[in-house]
Amino acid sequence: MSEGLDIHPTAIVHPRAELGAKVQVGPHCVIEKGCVVGEGTILMAGVIVHAETILGRNNVVHSYAVLGGAPQDLGYKGQPTRLTVGDNNTIREYVTLNRGTTKERGETIIGSHNLFMACSHVAHDCILGDKIIMANNVLLAGHVRVGDCANISGAAAAQHFTTIGRYAYIGGMSKVKVDVPPYMVSDGDPALPRRCNEVGLRRHGFEEKVITALSAAFRSVFRSKEPVSEAVANLDPSGIEEVAIFKDFLEQKLHGKHGRYLESLRD
Repeated sequence: MSEGLDIHPTAIVHPRAELGAKVQVGPHCVIEKGCVVGEGTILMAGVIVHAETILGRNNVVHSYAVLGGAPQDLGYKGQPTRLTVGDNNTIREYVTLNRGTTKERGETIIGSHNLFMACSHVAHDCILGDKIIMANNVLLAGHVRVGDCANISGAAAAQHFTTIGRYAYIGGMSKVKVDVPPYMVSDGDPALPRRCNEVGLRRHGFEEKVITALSAAFRSVFRSKEPVSEAVANLDPSGIEEVAIFKDFLEQKLHGKHGRYLESLRD
């Protein structure tokens, strides 16, 4: 037994679960077989951590969140898969993070320092980076990828196999059915790029020359009279790494299926 554990007497913890030092387990929590809960993590009342879920250190999981539940996929037949969550995440009330399926690596992966607001959902086989904000009722379908520092506003929903780029901002109630470029604000049904995410980039400390270059790159692609494929091909990063990343992302999207690069890899 690790030192400093605080387990409420009404909690149910499987003897083959592994809890790190200073873990707090609130009333009526359930931690199933094979789970790992890292040092300093706090589980508030009523949290359920299903079998083979790995939680890193210093996560705070609020009441009635369900972590590592079975995939909502008709093809899933109980195969052993897992959910892996990094460190320092805040997971609010009624959030659901499902484990993976055998259609990919068998694992849903969540990074560190993320905020999942109440009632948000991450489906099977998603891979999320770090410092992501998912507002209330945001829904990610299976096999979605989300880059670092993306900000997804309330009630937005992402279709299977979409990719949301790093530092992207998605407006509330948007329908994400094609890949969302990095560094841009996207909004609507479907969510399409509207402008450079200048406010978000400044908050993250980007230099003004980088923001100016990304704004110019947006205009050259999405405000051009030439086809998008030609505009992307003609885009010159001029030594700005972020513009090169933006261009590479758009090239992959153009080679994808239905505007989703990951869709083209399904076979």
